[in-house]
Amino acid sequence: MSMPLRQAKLKEFAEEILDLENRFLDSSAMGNLLVVVLLTIVFGFVLIFFIQKTAKARETDEEKIPIAPNLKKLDLDSFFELSCEMLEKMGLRVLDSYRSEDNAIDIYLENPQPIVGGPLIAHLILYPPGAQVTSTDVQNFASDIVAERRGKGILITTGFFAPDVATLPELPPMELIDGKRLSQLMDTYQVEVKNNEK
Repeated sequence: MSMPLRQAKLKEFAEEILDLENRFLDSSAMGNLLVVVLLTIVFGFVLIFFIQKTAKARETDEEKIPIAPNLKKLDLDSFFELSCEMLEKMGLRVLDSYRSEDNAIDIYLENPQPIVGGPLIAHLILYPPGAQVTSTDVQNFASDIVAERRGKGILITTGFFAPDVATLPELPPMELIDGKRLSQLMDTYQVEVKNNEK
């Protein structure tokens, strides 16, 4: 092999080694970057966990809101009866109902008013655990309103709504009635809790 040919081969080999070294350095930098990204993600999850823990501590103040005394001893059937009576006194017509969960009932309604009337759905939740209706419950009801093609929804609970419900993005037309407002509406429409003591 001639000298210029050897030099050319040697030069080509050196370039290949330099190219491999550059690739290794690039992949090493990528590896370091990957480690930094993974550590950042783990740190983010830990931070979110601690933020949620402290946020839940603040929500316990909301749980201290007393439920109206006349609503404390309601069973689901009594809650359904008083809700139907109140809704009918508001001028709505009850069409149908069904129990959707152990502590919840859906009522299909109709507003007979021309132009502004139409189909509605009311979802009753009887004093949920911790006396709190979550944003997930509200979003699920919003999905039901859309799925059932109802013009409006009314979510009535004997408890209260979690603070994050107020921050939910756009929802279909919906009235949220907590235990306090329910008591006020019962007074306005002169609806009383029937004694169901056994």
